[in-house]
Amino acid sequence: MTSLLAIDGVGPVVMRVRPLARGEAMSFMTVRLRQVRAADRIAAERGELADVERERVGDTATAARRSVQAGRGRIYLVDTILLVDAAEAPTLSERIESLRLEGRGLGLELEVATFRLGDAWRAALPGPAPRPIAERNLDSGSLAASLLHAASDLYEPSGHLYGRSRTSGAPIVLDRFAHASHNAIVLGQTGTGKTMFTGAEMSRCLIRGIRVLAVDPLGDYRRLTDELGGSYLDLGVAGTGLNPFAFTASATDGALTAKIASLSRLIAAMASGITRDERPALDQALRATYEAAGIGPDPASLDRPPPTLADLVDRLPGFPGGEPLAHRLERWATGSLAHLFAGGTTLPLDRRLLVIGLASLSDPEVRAVAQLAALSVLWDAVRRDLAPKLIVVDEAWKVMRQPAGAEFIEELARSARHYHAGLQLATQDIVEFLRSDFGESIVKQSDLRVLLGQTPEGADALARYFDLTAAERRSLVHARPGEGLLFVGRSHVAFEAAVSRREYAMLTTRPADLLAADQRYAPPDTG
Repeated sequence: MTSLLAIDGVGPVVMRVRPLARGEAMSFMTVRLRQVRAADRIAAERGELADVERERVGDTATAARRSVQAGRGRIYLVDTILLVDAAEAPTLSERIESLRLEGRGLGLELEVATFRLGDAWRAALPGPAPRPIAERNLDSGSLAASLLHAASDLYEPSGHLYGRSRTSGAPIVLDRFAHASHNAIVLGQTGTGKTMFTGAEMSRCLIRGIRVLAVDPLGDYRRLTDELGGSYLDLGVAGTGLNPFAFTASATDGALTAKIASLSRLIAAMASGITRDERPALDQALRATYEAAGIGPDPASLDRPPPTLADLVDRLPGFPGGEPLAHRLERWATGSLAHLFAGGTTLPLDRRLLVIGLASLSDPEVRAVAQLAALSVLWDAVRRDLAPKLIVVDEAWKVMRQPAGAEFIEELARSARHYHAGLQLATQDIVEFLRSDFGESIVKQSDLRVLLGQTPEGADALARYFDLTAAERRSLVHARPGEGLLFVGRSHVAFEAAVSRREYAMLTTRPADLLAADQRYAPPDTG
């Protein structure tokens, strides 16, 4: 039934179930079996070929009689009515034909109640059952398979709007912090509404008082941040940089050890990996660099001015195996990329909305390293307190390309809930994301999973992983922007994301929309 409900215009679905007593069921199935065998004899006398459908009915009747006789199941007479609506008659005819075609693919024959519309309408209303319209017999297993196990209406009073159910039109209201895992992942191709959905989640969490920290690789959330009064740090612009050596987390006894572990991961990404001999040299050099700045295990020393990447590179050659690593880090410390991590910018970590943009970085490798550095800084900010927070990572597949980045994202997904934080990942390269060593683990640690429009290859990968039906896979391939499947725990529903006009204006990336907005506010031509 789920694939039928995914068709536009299908509203209420009613199943009137009438169980038969054991004697009635045995008599009913015996009559059906006699009818089948009589038809077989007549067909044999005429020399006709065996009817596959008649064979199926005979096998079903035999199995049902045995099941009822053994007490393993029951027989039910089921009347199923689907109400379809449309604004115009041609649209209604088109939807009915789509239902018929989908039903035939499932082995079902659907008929229009042309002369019994009143009975069909009354059957969909509460109250006593009217007279049957088109009862069919089902055994226990068939009836169980026909029932809807996927939730169609999801409503959590403490949450905010995510969209509406495509089957019933009911609003979907969810609270990510009411679930065991606060994480969500959005999988969708370019142009399917991935950025729109993620941006709307950011604005609605902010309205609810949830602090939002985000990394924006393409500059898609700049207008949203400006409109909502947040802080946007455009990494790569002259005078703007991060100092990954600075302490932005709370001052604790283990803060220095955690910072060194985070820096080791980041430096490995900068150097395109480190060897076994370079690892101890890096650890010793990091500790020596902090000691030279007067920073040690004592939390009181963490307030002192932090060192920089250039200080580390100066010390690395003094340790066995450190000189080759220092050479690979020169362009980040003193070369053309030194401004990214010069440490001249103090992050406004007290702001309710903080977004670090990377659109000014054109090199994909540099952008991936900068994204990892930004995430490390934001993760330190998350651990400062237990207030609810949302961490947004757009284009997550770019970070997942690097082993260090994939490992860090998996750690965020696993540990975020301990600090009352939820991780929101958005990615378009589904195949590469799931192929990563940590991709499957990250998906499993996300209670909310949003599947938007896909290419056939991406839909095949998701169908295998999420065990989608053929109709659900087809709906992803042909989904319009904002349409898809929403998984919430063990339930899932066909849904359509909902955004307001203001949210759309702040988040749209369509060139036609941006050009129209520029022309709307352009001064009149008086020449």
